[in-house]
Amino acid sequence: MESRLAGIIFKPRAFFYFDRFHLARKIRGIFQNHRRYREMRKALESFDGKKLSPN
Repeated sequence: MESRLAGIIFKPRAFFYFDRFHLARKIRGIFQNHRRYREMRKALESFDGKKLSPN
């Protein structure tokens, strides 16, 4: 079974990751006008993944 991401085909055991720079850029682009945007940035800067989750 293959999976696709942005038109790229990955084999079943392939993986990908976001580094902090690209993750921060994506968060800014999507959530810039969100009421929790500042909290999200602080959580990313402090490496706190639990604060980034919606729950």
